[in-house]
Amino acid sequence: MTLPELLEAYRRRAIEAAAVGASAPLASVYDAVVADLAPLVDGNGARLPSSATPALERWLTAAQVAERLGCSVRYVYARAGTFPFTVRLGARVVRFSATGLAAWLERQR
Repeated sequence: MTLPELLEAYRRRAIEAAAVGASAPLASVYDAVVADLAPLVDGNGARLPSSATPALERWLTAAQVAERLGCSVRYVYARAGTFPFTVRLGARVVRFSATGLAAWLERQR
């Protein structure tokens, strides 16, 4: 499968998930994947040079953040609204940017 085909497949899945009202926030997840993949394709559907390819973001759970911070999961959830690397995927689904967490930790030192 080529990258443009993969991108189109994710677009279709996002639309399908939204249409059926998926109980999990699948539409948001697929939209995020499409946003991550879109910069990898130029206007002609060719892959951009690797130097122009951004690193794909890694999303962490509260447990993974708690482990990295050396605190409890409860603490992470309680402070999620104040962390600049928090992304809300739904009413009860929170993920954290690994890149954002690393940058935030550097600023805290």
